[in-house]
This record gives sequence, C-alpha cells and structure tokens, in this order.
Amino acid sequence: MTSLVKAKYYSKDENGEIKCLLCPRYCVISENNSGNCGARINIKGELYTLNYNNPVALNIDPIEKKPFFHFLSGTLTYSLGFTGCNLHCKFCQNWQISQTVPGEKNSLNVTVSNVVKDALKNGCSSIAFTYNEPTVAYEMMLETAKEAKKHGLYTLMVSNGYINRKPLEELIPFIDAVNIDVKGFTDNFYKKYTGGDLATVLENLKILYSKGVFIEITNLMIAGLNDDMSDIAAMSLWIKNVLSENVPVHFSRFFPAYMMMNLPPEDVSKIETARNIAIQNGLKYVYTGNIHHNDGENTFCPECKSKIVERSGFKVNYNAIINGRCRFCNKEISGMWEKEVVKKAAFAGSWYPGTADELIGFLNETNLKVGSIKTSLTQIDGLIAPHAGYVFSGEVAASAYKAVQGNNYDTVVLMGTSHIYRDNIISVFDGTKTVFPTGELEIDKEITKDIVSFDDKVLFIKEVHEKEHSLELHLPFIKYYLGNPKIVLLLTTTSDKTLLEKCGKIVADSLRKHNRKSLIVLSTDLSHYHPYEDAYKIDKNTIDLILSEDYEKLDKLISIKASEMCGYDSFVAFRAAMNSLGADSRELVLYKTSADTVPESKSGGVVGYTSIVFGKSDKTEEYSKDEKELLLNIARMTIKNCLDGKDTKPEKPLNEKLTENRAVFVTLKINDELRGCIGEMIASRPLYLSVYEMAKNAAFRDPRFYPISKDEIDKIKIEISILTPMKKIENYKEINLGIDGVLLYREGKSGVFLPQVAEETGWDLETFMENLSLHKAGLPKNAYKDEKTDIYVYQVVAVNE
Repeated sequence: MTSLVKAKYYSKDENGEIKCLLCPRYCVISENNSGNCGARINIKGELYTLNYNNPVALNIDPIEKKPFFHFLSGTLTYSLGFTGCNLHCKFCQNWQISQTVPGEKNSLNVTVSNVVKDALKNGCSSIAFTYNEPTVAYEMMLETAKEAKKHGLYTLMVSNGYINRKPLEELIPFIDAVNIDVKGFTDNFYKKYTGGDLATVLENLKILYSKGVFIEITNLMIAGLNDDMSDIAAMSLWIKNVLSENVPVHFSRFFPAYMMMNLPPEDVSKIETARNIAIQNGLKYVYTGNIHHNDGENTFCPECKSKIVERSGFKVNYNAIINGRCRFCNKEISGMWEKEVVKKAAFAGSWYPGTADELIGFLNETNLKVGSIKTSLTQIDGLIAPHAGYVFSGEVAASAYKAVQGNNYDTVVLMGTSHIYRDNIISVFDGTKTVFPTGELEIDKEITKDIVSFDDKVLFIKEVHEKEHSLELHLPFIKYYLGNPKIVLLLTTTSDKTLLEKCGKIVADSLRKHNRKSLIVLSTDLSHYHPYEDAYKIDKNTIDLILSEDYEKLDKLISIKASEMCGYDSFVAFRAAMNSLGADSRELVLYKTSADTVPESKSGGVVGYTSIVFGKSDKTEEYSKDEKELLLNIARMTIKNCLDGKDTKPEKPLNEKLTENRAVFVTLKINDELRGCIGEMIASRPLYLSVYEMAKNAAFRDPRFYPISKDEIDKIKIEISILTPMKKIENYKEINLGIDGVLLYREGKSGVFLPQVAEETGWDLETFMENLSLHKAGLPKNAYKDEKTDIYVYQVVAVNE
C-alpha cells in the first residue's frame, strides 16, 4: 500500500476522536479505527483515506455498461473502482469489492496521472468512478476528475447518492454525468435493506440536476421487496415532476447475490411492466437491464417514435442521432451525443464571406478603410458593436475591435438578444468551441459554468444559438483583431430586468474570480428602417443617453419605441456588468447607417450602427516605475533600519509628486499570508513620509501580530496602497466591488476595507459589507443598510514588490 493521504471533510475534538463529515452517517472514529465504510482511518487524531492510489479494478468498458445510454453513447470509458461502501445493501450485486475494506483485496497502486494517461492511451472519452461506491474514495476521485478535465476527458460517477451536500458541491464542477442507483422508493426499504435513507438520495438528485450535471437513474428491482407498482409509479412521477421527463431511467433485474441468495431472480414481466408504467407516467426514455427485451435496450424518439439507437447487450448497432437530434424528425434528444458540442457557422456565405480567403480579404480591406482608432481610455472592459451583414455594418464593427486590438484578452464575452426565440430565459452556449471560415474559438467553460449555475432560468438551449446571427458575426472580427481568446456566448430571450441585471453582475463576478483579462461585447444594431434623417436623430439621442449613462430615460424611450436597439435586453445585462467592473467612462468610436455604405438602401429606410467603448479613463493617478520603486525602497529601508536600531526619516525626494499629501496603507505578507497592515484614511503628510510611518506601524505596531524579526525581513513582500480622496455615497449598492475601498462610519465607530479585500475573499457585496460592519466597525452586521451610517468610497493605486 502506498503512503497515506489525509482525508477531506472531518472534524476532531480534544480527545483525538474524529467525526467524518463525508456522508450522513457522521461516523465518530477513535484512534486506529475506521468508520462504517472502512475506507478512512484515524491515525493520531487525523483522518486518512486508505483508497488513494489504491484502486482494485481498472477496466476499459463500453459506456453503456455503467449504464449510460444518453451520454457519449457508443464510446469507451475508463472504469476505476475501489473497496468499501457507506451502504450495506443485502442484495448488493458487486459485494465482492463494495463490502470489503482496503487491504483485503490486492490494490493496483496507480497514480492520478497514470489513470488519465492510460485512459487517453486507450482511446477512452471518459473516466468512470464505478463498481463500488466511489465517494468513499472521495479524495482520489476528486483529484482524478480534476486532472481528467485538464486533458479533455469527461468524468462519470456511478453512485448510491449517499453523500453530504458540501463535499458533493465541491465535486460537482468536475463531474459531467452521474448514474444514481435509487434502491427503492420507500424509506422503510432503505432503512431495512441498505442502512441509508431515501430523502438524502432524492435531495442530492435535485442538487445534481440544478447544477447542470447530466443524470441517469437505475433501479434494481427485487421480487417482493421493492417491485410494488405503486412505488414504481410514484418514483416515475417524482422524477418527471422534480427533475425532468427527459431523465433516462433503467429498471434492472435482480439476481440472487450476497445476503439474498435465497431469493429468486426478479420476474421479467415485472421489469417490463415497470417500464410501461414509467412511460405512461410521462418519462420519455425508459430502459430495462439484465434481461433481453426487444424495446428495452433501444432508444426511441419521443416525437416521431422512430428507433434512433439500437443496442444489443452493451454494443451500439445503430445510431440515428445527428448533432443531438433525431435524423427523422429533427427532435432534440436529451443527452450528450458527441464528444464535442460545436457551434457551427450558419451565416457564412450569406451575411459574411463564406471562405477563409474571401473573409480575410474583406477584413484586410475593411481594416485599411477604418484607419487608426484612438481612445482616451486607459483600460477597455467592454464595447458595443453591430451585427448586420458585413456589407452594411462591417466597417463599424471593425472600428470597435480595432479600438481594443493589442489588449491580449483572455476571454471575450459576447452578449446578444435572440431575434427568433422569446422566452423568460437566458441561454449560454455550453459546448466546446465555435467554428467559422477563418478558424475556431474555444468556449471558456469555467465562466460558462458559473453563469449557467446561478439561476434556473439560465441554461443551454441549442436551438437558441443554432440559427442566431447576432453573436456569430462577431467571431471573425475577434479572431482577426484579438487572436485566440476564449469566448462565452450569451443570448437573452427575456425582458426580465432583474434577471438580466443579476446575470450581468454574475458575469463580472466570474471574470474576476477566475482572474480573466476580459472584454464584454454587446451585440446590437440601432434604429431600423426609418428615413435617413429620422434614423440619425433617433440614434443620436440613443447614443447620447448611453454616453451620459442616463439609462432610466433610455429605458422609457425604448419602452415607447422612441429609441431602438435590437439588442436592448442584453444591453441591460451588459451595463450591469460594466458597472460591476468599474467601467466608468464611455467613448463613441463610430456611427454610420446602412445607407452610408450601401447608398441604394436609403430609399427603403436605413438601419443604424454604432461602436462604443466602455472602460476606465485616467482618473486614478498613476505612478511611474521609478516612483513606485522609490516608495517601495523607502518602506523596506525603514523596516530594516528599525531592526538595526536606527529610526531614520528618508530624505525629501526631488519628485514633487511624492511630496504631495496622500493617505497610505502598507501591507506586509509572507508566503501570501498577512503579516501586518496599517494605514490612514486622511492625507495628513507627504506621500513619502506616509509610506515611512505606515511601514513602521505595519511592521512593528499591528496589534494582531508580533513585530517583524530580522530573519523575516527578506521573506516579506510589501504592498503600498495610495488612496484617492474619499467620496460619500448614499447607497451601498453604488459600490464597485473590487474597485472601491470602503469606509463605514456611525456614532464614533468606523471600519475600512481596501478594494483588494473583495478579490482576496471572493465575497459578494452584501457579505463584504456585513464583515465590514460587524468585524471592522463593531456595529451590527446590517448597519451598512441604516441611513444613519455614512459610507465613503475611494480607490487605490497599488504599488507591489
């Protein structure tokens, strides 16, 4: 057995007893003992997993064997199994490993990287954690799943669903599909024959479904124990009403095993009846297992009833699902039917050039026509650009992207409003990439996953994206001007302002969380088919309102059709994202109408197009590299001198900028851990002397820490935060989280947070303000909402070593 690895999810007391928090058993484990599953052991008051690097089964299986019939059907999966289980089903079909403990079976001693490399080597599309209950090998499963995702492998879990919520939610981002074995549909059956409970399993199914994990469900039917047809009907209705009618369900035949060798195999007719009942109760995809059944192994289109997948055993003989749809009637079939879900070009050759050479030629010509584009913004976070046919709006779109050329963005988020699909949802393309004549761009899965998971009205509907031009027409410009950033494709089909604004903030939060250098693009045209002079007036008014940020007036004009933006719904999300990112400046790049590029279109009414950039201007004072180095040197030499017994003030610098009165915080860290932080909010002395005083205070007078010692001086990293003047605000919602520092004051009590606190903690605005109120100001946690509380914001120029 390889060296032990510390387990996750446990607590311990002063007597060395451990409480395992992985599953609802909450085993209390004394020293040198294991819990109920036998897979985690208490050694000297710490909990260790016995399964890490110690699988007992490694096989390459058809994915249908798991069973997964709707996830990568027809592919191979690399199956990984361990010993142990947190349930003790008397009818277990795989009891030889699930009901033993690590050490009783010969382990194979393989590492995480070995598993992933072997899966890739053998042409597997996925890794499946299976055979026993995989969550008892939680640590190995989690790390293997993370590594698999890095190499483009999907991850599957075949589980009893008996796990606590917190570890499940940590695992979910790294698991693509689960098959949950619902043992029966009464709590009495669970308690008597498994040792678990039904409620936990059902709750976890709801969590998995809500987080977008693909689910299939298996029910092993046992004669006389869990095969009452009223229970089968109840389970079917629960799946349909709580999860979805599209969840595939497998009714499998029990054969005598483990502690139930005396029972007969389940009657085949009961399995067939169960399938019929589930279908009658509205489930669309119901299968039978462990029996030969002409229909039970096959998939039928719920719309046209055609056989679209034919199976024999675990082999797929025939598959008539193309791009996730029935080839006969084009009905979408629930599941993941291809390794890559790709957004293909639908408008190349019509709305824009259809070959790579033609498209590059157009972009080169348009780029020359646009000429040089300059803005006064020091950072561009967003832009508005049109999406009409290139012959009409290509020059305006090119001007927008040329304004941001050279910014080396990691991620570009495209926001648009669906022209053909209206519903109260937002659809985010959750595929792998998008392709067009001049290449392809990869989807930023991390950002996409965050957006999709924040609300059940945000999801992925392929139809919304397949025939929508408003995002596709931006892709060649992104490739031409920005290279190969990852992208996010977001289409709104709703006018729900609350949902749209929340979505915009979530986009900004996710980009910050994942440290993306990002650009958010709002895709919209302006007025449609008015006479030229009328269009110009309407669009000028719209543009002026955007530039002045008078969104309240713009909302009213849009509602009465006095202003026009075909992407206005998505603009609501866009402006919320810009506000959250602190994009406080806007500049018009170009405005034209269709008649300016195609004069003959003027007679039929024109369409307006604009490009506008959003970002930050040079409002926050910056310092040169030499000025920053001088300030950092003052701070470090001050601390060194004090350690040597010399408290020497620095000489007054010749640079007048460094002699202006400024408020400063000095932060000291060792290995990214705080080691001291002291500052002042009021500018009472020259900047260079403020740095001198605050460096001494942070090093030797922070009451939370011992004074810095000589052996630490070379380990510390110094950060100087130079504060801008404070500005009082009326409502905490005006705070730009991560951009603004905040001072809170009421009745003689005050507290302050630097802007970087939000980034370092990952707090949302409310949590940020609650901590500031309670822990920094010593006020009630909701004091920030009280009108008697004064709130001030400021920004900082961060000077780091």
